[in-house]
Amino acid sequence: MHDNLMVERDRLDIKNSILSVLTQIIPILMQTVPPQQQGIVIHQIIDRVEQIISDKLELELETMDMAYVGNKICDLWYQLGGSFTVNSEGDKKITIKGTECPWGNEARNNPTLCQLTRGIFSRIAIKKSPYVEVQLVKLLGNRDDCCLIEIIQ
Repeated sequence: MHDNLMVERDRLDIKNSILSVLTQIIPILMQTVPPQQQGIVIHQIIDRVEQIISDKLELELETMDMAYVGNKICDLWYQLGGSFTVNSEGDKKITIKGTECPWGNEARNNPTLCQLTRGIFSRIAIKKSPYVEVQLVKLLGNRDDCCLIEIIQ
């Protein structure tokens, strides 16, 4: 049992180190990209992340309710080191609240990371319905007290 815990701890340590490197590199990369091409780079990153998510998670969301979609998003962000909860506001709207950012303090240095989060949330929610809107109401990256993200179908 102890050996298994040590292996898991080492795995998480490596994962966190890699995530830290990526969160530091993305802002530097975006500084070198001309403004008119930054949207393209962000979409390419989101495409890659969406592919990883689709490969790793069973996301058959079209038959599920919005609360289930929100819970899947929160679970994913938890796995990345964040702390997010979902509040269902009927059949068509959920609010996701984050109190710990998976990007750490790096989001405060570069709002691109918040845009990546929005894009990833959008891609997951679109699997439920192609007619969703994702709004960033509050952001830890903007030094708000939490992230507040609304997903409206």
